Amino acid sequence: DGLNPVYNNPDGVKYIMSPPLRKHADQDALWEAVYDGEIDTIGTDHCSFSLAEKLKHADDFSLVPNGCAGIQHRGQLLYTYGVRAGRITIEQMVALLSTNVAALFGVEGRGAVREGNFSDLVIWDPHAQGIITDTNHSMDCDISIYAMFNVVGAARDVLVNGIPVVRQGVLAQEGIGQYLPCIKSARYRKA
Repeated sequence: DGLNPVYNNPDGVKYIMSPPLRKHADQDALWEAVYDGEIDTIGTDHCSFSLAEKLKHADDFSLVPNGCAGIQHRGQLLYTYGVRAGRITIEQMVALLSTNVAALFGVEGRGAVREGNFSDLVIWDPHAQGIITDTNHSMDCDISIYAMFNVVGAARDVLVNGIPVVRQGVLAQEGIGQYLPCIKSARYRKA
């Protein structure tokens, strides 16, 4: 029974995901592995199911839609509970969310601020504060497993190839993104 006790709550169905949430001791071990560089990236599969969709099969967990929405708050959570908590450095956060991801998939000219790279930038506001709720997000769902989490920091502005697509936390321009072909990095190929 290595599961988090949240699954015993009346609303535990909303936390059904793979892998499942673990106990705090396991979470601490994961943070240590992140700090030690044993974990290269922090991602989310981002499954934005509604509460009604989750509750529809609450009597049989194997039928409950598996997954939770999380991509919008990933950076804030990593900054708050990683950087601000002293578990990782800001440089490690950047590597986990950008640099290592670009290297992993062999995406040239992305993932780091360097001469000759594309101007894809996130302007981070380290002083922004807020509380995540079930509704203060742009995701297509009415629940958040992070509801009532206090967060510090936010992506204030986002530029894609130098074009502002988010300004002051609000979407400013749609349709700028493009598919980037990638290759699996030699670092991750099996012999």
